[in-house]
Amino acid sequence: LSDMEAMRQQALVSYGEARLNVTQLETELKTRAQILRDVDERGAIVDGLLSRFTLLDAHYASDIARLAAIEETGVLLQSLPSKPCPVCGAMPEAHRLNHAIEQFELPAVQFAAKIEGGKVNQLRTDLTRVLNELRQEQEQLQSKRKEAEGAADALQTQIAEELMPRVKESAETLKGQNDRRD
Repeated sequence: LSDMEAMRQQALVSYGEARLNVTQLETELKTRAQILRDVDERGAIVDGLLSRFTLLDAHYASDIARLAAIEETGVLLQSLPSKPCPVCGAMPEAHRLNHAIEQFELPAVQFAAKIEGGKVNQLRTDLTRVLNELRQEQEQLQSKRKEAEGAADALQTQIAEELMPRVKESAETLKGQNDRRD
């Protein structure tokens, strides 16, 4: 009877150890699943930001081209006075380059376009830095996701192939011991 009780105790210890190992691995699996959710959530945010900032970069490029065209057009308007004005259609002899309100005179408009172009270029430079940082983060998130997926798969395999059979075997041994004792 004492041998049966010792075997029963050993089966209980073995079952408890196996269940504890499974519980620990399930906790680690839960942590990996949370990491995957966090990575996916941040990845969605980064993807959205990249999409929006890429569109903003295209707008900046368009603004820079438009402002450069304004500067270049002003130069052409001043250097080609022998043709009718492309803006108002006035004949060359009727051109009065200073007939506009001061802020709309060609040199003022050219200067404003140049200043605004510089501002937009600075914004675009900053945006390019942010886009590069977001692309790096996106790559890091993809790498972190692969790592977490691999770890989760390994944990699931270890639980299914190594520990669950031990738990099942220990439970069956314990059941057998209990049946013999009764």
